[in-house]
Amino acid sequence: MGIPKIPKSMANQKAKLIRKVDDVTNDGERIRYDETTDLKHVVYQATTIYSGTGNDRQITANGILFLYAGVTEPMPTITQADVGAYVKISADTFKITRIIENKHPFKDEVWSYEIEVL
Repeated sequence: MGIPKIPKSMANQKAKLIRKVDDVTNDGERIRYDETTDLKHVVYQATTIYSGTGNDRQITANGILFLYAGVTEPMPTITQADVGAYVKISADTFKITRIIENKHPFKDEVWSYEIEVL
């Protein structure tokens, strides 16, 4: 039994995932660099998400990036360690503030990610 997935034609946007990577050179020197992954077939929805009530509200996100298994190419593995990484969408660069991993209901596999960005 399968669950429905959106057609690639409906996920017609692109994004760049920019992560900080720590590495060690052959000389033992620690270096840090940006690892960039070009993502195709994603959906970005600009929105404003608030936290708090009344006059004590703060903006926690300016949008949500949706990645779908079997649709997004390549489908990256995203973990909570990626909070603080960056996503570039068109000319704008956003910081990842929250990651929601949606699991396939019949398998222990990721079905999609909802990535809140600020």
